[in-house]
Amino acid sequence: MTNTPRIPLIAVDDLAPGTIRRCLTPGYPAFAVYNLGGDIFVTEDNCTHGMASLSDGTLEGDVIECPFHGGAFNVRTGEPVEPPCLIPLKTFAPIIDDGVVYVEPGPPKAVKRKTG
Repeated sequence: MTNTPRIPLIAVDDLAPGTIRRCLTPGYPAFAVYNLGGDIFVTEDNCTHGMASLSDGTLEGDVIECPFHGGAFNVRTGEPVEPPCLIPLKTFAPIIDDGVVYVEPGPPKAVKRKTG
């Protein structure tokens, strides 16, 4: 059994079909949450090819196009489907509970603090 916290991302009602939302939680990378006709998917938000927010990209069906170089990923699997993207996105299993989308992303990253 794991003690990994569930991270709340967005209310399902705030995510219209065919849309993407960027969700930020301190200590975790940004998440992109997609509503594909009522099916919810979650990936990391940053493109694996360049520092671009996929939630600023174009969603067509189940493919998100990166706004930076036009590469694309399948949001269901995270697999790249258009170059120059070659590295898959991390995907997360969404948990819908009481109308809210959650994920269990694993332990949070350590936050480096500036010293001195």
